[in-house]
Amino acid sequence: MFEVHQILREASVRYYDVEVVIRKPFKTPGPDSEYNKTVIVLADISVVDAHANWAIAARTILERLIALGRDDINVEIVDVEAAWEFNNAVVEDDETVQAWHNVHIQMMQELGEMQWNSIDILMRSLGQVKQTTSPTMYITASDTNDPKWWDEVLPRLRQAAPVGFDIELIHGDPVIGHHTTPPDEERIIRDKEPDNFTSLDHYGPIVPMGSSVGVEPEFSGTAGGYIELRDQATAEVVHCAITNHHIIARHTDAKAVELGTPITASRTLANERKIPAQSPSDADHLRMQKHAAWRMQIYDSGDDEDKQALKNATAQAKTIDTFDKDSRLLGHVLATSGYRGVENAMYTAAQTIKFSRVIDLKYAETKAAEQSLHEKINGQVLDWAMDWAVIETAQRRMHKRTPTATKKAVVPFFAYTDEYQTIDPHKSYDVAKFGRTSEWTTGKISKIGSYLRLRHDRASVVPAELEPRFGKIVLAYGILSNDKNEEFLAPGDSGSLVLLQTSIITQKRKKAMVVGLGFAANLLTRVAYMMPMDLVIRDIESVTGFTVTSPTLVQGVAGDEIPSDDL
Repeated sequence: MFEVHQILREASVRYYDVEVVIRKPFKTPGPDSEYNKTVIVLADISVVDAHANWAIAARTILERLIALGRDDINVEIVDVEAAWEFNNAVVEDDETVQAWHNVHIQMMQELGEMQWNSIDILMRSLGQVKQTTSPTMYITASDTNDPKWWDEVLPRLRQAAPVGFDIELIHGDPVIGHHTTPPDEERIIRDKEPDNFTSLDHYGPIVPMGSSVGVEPEFSGTAGGYIELRDQATAEVVHCAITNHHIIARHTDAKAVELGTPITASRTLANERKIPAQSPSDADHLRMQKHAAWRMQIYDSGDDEDKQALKNATAQAKTIDTFDKDSRLLGHVLATSGYRGVENAMYTAAQTIKFSRVIDLKYAETKAAEQSLHEKINGQVLDWAMDWAVIETAQRRMHKRTPTATKKAVVPFFAYTDEYQTIDPHKSYDVAKFGRTSEWTTGKISKIGSYLRLRHDRASVVPAELEPRFGKIVLAYGILSNDKNEEFLAPGDSGSLVLLQTSIITQKRKKAMVVGLGFAANLLTRVAYMMPMDLVIRDIESVTGFTVTSPTLVQGVAGDEIPSDDL
């Protein structure tokens, strides 16, 4: 190891650490002894001549290892900022957006038949001495061990990419944000507080926005907020809560629905109320019980100062035990989107083509038998992912206002969420959400949309055990958290309403403007995905045949001034 340090210094490499590790393919079985060791150098890419010096150092170290008969050891020099996590920001500048749009058709085509899951365009920062930022195409894939990536696809992508763009291939399984550990797998440890995502407030007659919801015993999502439908034929008002289809799709009766088929309000499945939804979910109710038991255990020490705390904890545990499945019933599923992709007719033809169109670009390496991306989607613009569900509730069962105030978000406390606006695809927005797991988080919507490839395998952003899938490449808005230590959508936050990060307080009341519905997250790039709310509302009306009367559309695009009539 001394020689390695000496070689690095002689090559003028600014480095921080040297480690010997086992480079093991992702999720590959077998003992570590079967895989080669790698000397990893954590260095700084931002210093002058870094690339050239790294190449000299890596070659010299490798030659020295071979001379010692250790040709089984590899050498890797990595920027310290990229070694353990990604230091990313969303794309906001028009120059980068235009550069991507000029080449994204060819970039997507170059991916061919590789098993990629998501594509996110972000601004990545590297180096410490003089930090540099560059636009980066993050490709999350499940087949990164395939030599074709490294020998063919990545070289072509780097050649086609705009000047200054980086390409980063990541091995991993981005998962939809509702996966949680089943409560029966969690142990109560005296010194460790068990997970808990609910409070007694969530057991009241009115369910707060962002509360836990579920239809199956083991999994939970978020009841995003209140939505009101009206049957124009009968003038009947239907009170509902909104969440994601994939949360409902775990139910036995929902699994029977075919791929790409919504559950409509006229279906027997909905009318006979076969899919009940609980809030808190069964899983979170059990967590709450375990948390109460843990508190009783902690305070059961015999000390006088703990007696009152024990008394309170015991009373709370008894209260929680009184809430059975029926008393936690939020409502019954009225309709869902299914796993579908839909066009966004709100965009002009020029906007749609610029944001999403993929055409056929032939290159010499393409095999005649391969089906191009263009052929897969019939040369059309890419559709937007739809993943929503509405749960019919009693009249005042779902709260219409934002919950607890926070310093993180400027969204007013106890503000009405009964208005929504259209998003301009050419703008970046500051947004916030309140979800079952991470409560208030804030983030920023990127100007460049994310591509999601949702398939029937473990690498999908949809849980692998679900049979119905989108079965196509779809678009979604990407959101990056403002806090590098937390995700915008954590597991369990799926179904959260996405709100503009703005304080709207008129003479009449406080408002929170809805712009989207969160439904998935890539836990590797830390990008959360949302559907635009105007498209969700229009699809709900199309599927149900009802009119959405709340939230209502505010004219103009998000970020515009509120019409004077509302002030």
